[in-house]
Amino acid sequence: MPEPCLLVNNEHETPLEKGVISIGRASDNVIAFTEDANVSRYHAEIEVRNYGDYWLFDLNSSNGTELNGERLTMDKALFDGDVITIGGVHRIEVVLTPREKEESEEDEEKGPEAADAEDAAEAQDEPAPQKPGFSWLFLLAGMALGLAVISVGVALAIYLGGGFSGCDATAKITKPRNGDILNEASEIEIELDDPSECVAAVIYEVDGKEIARSEQPPFKAMIDPKQFASDSIDHSLKAVLVDDDGTELVNAAEIALNFDTLVTETPTETPSTDLPGGNGETGNGGGQQGSQDSALVTLTDTKSMTERIIPQFSGQGAYVTGNPGFLDAVSKFTNEYAEAGFYERARRYRDVINTEFIQERALDPPLGYLLAMSRSKFKPTNDQQGAGLWKMDNELVLEFNYNGLCGTQTIAGESQSCAAIASSSYLKDMLLKAFGGNSGDIIYVVAAFGMKPLEAAQWRQTLPEDRSDFWRILSSDPRKQENVARFFAASIVAENPGRFGLQDDKPLSLLYRDVMSVPQNDAAR
Repeated sequence: MPEPCLLVNNEHETPLEKGVISIGRASDNVIAFTEDANVSRYHAEIEVRNYGDYWLFDLNSSNGTELNGERLTMDKALFDGDVITIGGVHRIEVVLTPREKEESEEDEEKGPEAADAEDAAEAQDEPAPQKPGFSWLFLLAGMALGLAVISVGVALAIYLGGGFSGCDATAKITKPRNGDILNEASEIEIELDDPSECVAAVIYEVDGKEIARSEQPPFKAMIDPKQFASDSIDHSLKAVLVDDDGTELVNAAEIALNFDTLVTETPTETPSTDLPGGNGETGNGGGQQGSQDSALVTLTDTKSMTERIIPQFSGQGAYVTGNPGFLDAVSKFTNEYAEAGFYERARRYRDVINTEFIQERALDPPLGYLLAMSRSKFKPTNDQQGAGLWKMDNELVLEFNYNGLCGTQTIAGESQSCAAIASSSYLKDMLLKAFGGNSGDIIYVVAAFGMKPLEAAQWRQTLPEDRSDFWRILSSDPRKQENVARFFAASIVAENPGRFGLQDDKPLSLLYRDVMSVPQNDAAR
């Protein structure tokens, strides 16, 4: 029996395989409409669950997703014969039952005589053909009248200058490219095919509003992303050709763009009292926010710094880090972590972190530090979110005896030795029992932080085999998305303090680089 599939634009079939089927304009989607600006880069996805369940998700696309003619506002289950419309243009039919084959098999089972009998019965039901009459004369007359009306309309349009043009020129936008993210003023270039040399000007529009007009070949113009909002939404750039008579041609060239104008604003200086010398004093021990003289950090910078964090963890594959929603979330959280003094706060706990995370449990050296930065900024407290540097749930610690080596100490203790023992034991448990070893998916371990290992293992079983596009996969769970966004926001601040105005802080990696080459004990305590 043929496998369930998606029939795309009545042209080709895509198997409904287990996992996530992504749909969008970006070329890395399973179903990619790379040349259509009506489709968002990551527009929608279909999740194939166990027992043949298929679910459709819209990924906050610009032009929306429709299911059977209705705009999708929430996740919907898919059934045989459902029709998905992407961006109001592309038709995707859900085919779960091979109807044609089943009908042919039924005919074979009935035999040729039964099939002939059914055909004869159907023929008897058909109305007898009518004798030819003079109705065709009326048809010809109607066609002639229609052509006359059209001719008059076209002539009137030409006379009134209503947009009709004999100019047959076409254009293609070659720079910037379809799907580009602009973070600085850029030149717009087109490839013009104008055999009759009838193009007099080119009007450039963004989302239907004119931004530039060029009247000299090769009709270049400038586009500045600072004029637009950085909203993680695709915007339409059109090149509208204008002929010698001033008529705009209907065949405008169009691409989609995203504008990267979001910058991380440096908070104003405020004294901190959580450290010695924090009563208005400056220096490493101070707690003031980053300097207002810090360099601006764009989404492109955020992406670059994020991509330098991932290789610090062993066994990690290629992740999709260019998702605008992910970068936007990370950028917004960096403000929260750009607080001076984090390096000195972390240095207080250097010995216990290096001992428990790196030497005793052979975890990746950055893990203990970056998780502590993301969860507490190295300010151990005991509140509703948890206790200690890693904000561990005390009930979880006691249930799984993660504090078994703590003696009389607690995870809220001043030394944070017990907190380091408990959190490193928990993470080791998560990696071994839920994520397949030390080189498991670190992003998903971070996302699942706080779950019981068995629960995390069950959740992992629901994930697709290809987990590279983590932000889309986590889209149904905002809590897990926040865990990941905070982790990377804290990480890029911790490793690039100068970019966030923290001139007196140092990269956290200085605290564990000297132990990275020390042979680690693979056996947990």
